[in-house]
Amino acid sequence: MNEQFEPLMKHGSIYAKVMANSIQATLLQVAKQELATAEAEQVIGELTAPSLCRDLVEKEHRLAISEELTALREIAMLLLIYIEEQAI
Repeated sequence: MNEQFEPLMKHGSIYAKVMANSIQATLLQVAKQELATAEAEQVIGELTAPSLCRDLVEKEHRLAISEELTALREIAMLLLIYIEEQAI
């Protein structure tokens, strides 16, 4: 899973790196069947919510962080699909 997040981990903001680590931990729980996919989707949605970004990030950085969060959410959802398919 790390290679999918590598560009953001190398070049992203500290905020995106923290969210990527949290998302990876969530995906790992799904892969270990410790967390249901629906619950993981909710957690990932909360972690990447633009409203959270608005509350925690300075105004001039919000657009860039928002784009990073969108990328994180898209990667995470693709990985969730992959994990589900592997479990079948």
